[in-house]
Amino acid sequence: MVFATGADMDRTVGEILTSAPGHGRGEESPLPRATVLSGVTEKELSTIMAAWKHLGLPRQNWATLTPTSEGWPLIDLLTELDLERVALSPKVLSGSPLHFPVRNHLGRAAPELGHSHPNLGRLAAHRPLDRAGP
Repeated sequence: MVFATGADMDRTVGEILTSAPGHGRGEESPLPRATVLSGVTEKELSTIMAAWKHLGLPRQNWATLTPTSEGWPLIDLLTELDLERVALSPKVLSGSPLHFPVRNHLGRAAPELGHSHPNLGRLAAHRPLDRAGP
């Protein structure tokens, strides 16, 4: 398991996953909370997510590693996860303020999605990128 830090923001997900086990552990990170898993089935992912929620652990975005996302800079993957979360959220309809990274997965500015970067104004705890699996 590796923990992404602010210094990993522009590294590809694949590069981060080749880091030494425990990379970033104990360091603060301004990145939005997310877990990226590899080597798990959809059913296993659903079980892990349900257990996380049942235990009352902090809300976060979830993803499984794909050949495409492996080549994305981490910040772009996190942006996509935020976009997916918001698209599925009832808060979108209620007019709640949204916060997004300023680049989408193509590296283009995404002003139509908001202008507050999640790195501003909050430092969150560790963000694991799990490299469990084959």
